[in-house]
Amino acid sequence: MKKIFLPLIICSIITACTDDSADSDGNGIIDTDERKSEMLSDAFIEVEAGLWETTTNFTDIDMPAISGARKEKLLKQISQGFSSQTCISEEEAKEPDADFFGGDGSENCEYERFDMSGQLAEIIVNCKVDNIGAAQIHLNGKIDSKEHVFDTKLTMKIPGLGDIVMDGTVQRNHIGYCPTD
Repeated sequence: MKKIFLPLIICSIITACTDDSADSDGNGIIDTDERKSEMLSDAFIEVEAGLWETTTNFTDIDMPAISGARKEKLLKQISQGFSSQTCISEEEAKEPDADFFGGDGSENCEYERFDMSGQLAEIIVNCKVDNIGAAQIHLNGKIDSKEHVFDTKLTMKIPGLGDIVMDGTVQRNHIGYCPTD
């Protein structure tokens, strides 16, 4: 028993130390094929088909150009959050698209990090925002078949204003069946 157990531990440690990202070709960009492979190889949890609601709430903002009462007013506005709903088909639930976490507009984004390990996920996405600048979204959290909860850091790089950094959460919940036409 000890002879079998020790190699398993060593193999687990080596695998845990070397599998730190989906960037299999080492070019710094995690493409669609690498994200799909990461989702399938690390026992990605199948999500529930149906209607999902995504709610984003920001709890802190750091913006060099504002402070005091103006900052508090802005923080109050963004902390109210916003939400959207998405329908996920049976096919998408069984094998989610590699852009599952990218949402609309992901064609202007590059994944810097995409690491799935069972119920844990860490994703860093860099996006170009037309006529504004760039944004980096860092998600770090837990996923299961009916809920995804991420600590979130959104950094907007806007020429002339500097970096605007917002901290908060993104939560996705399965809320039922998709509406029918």
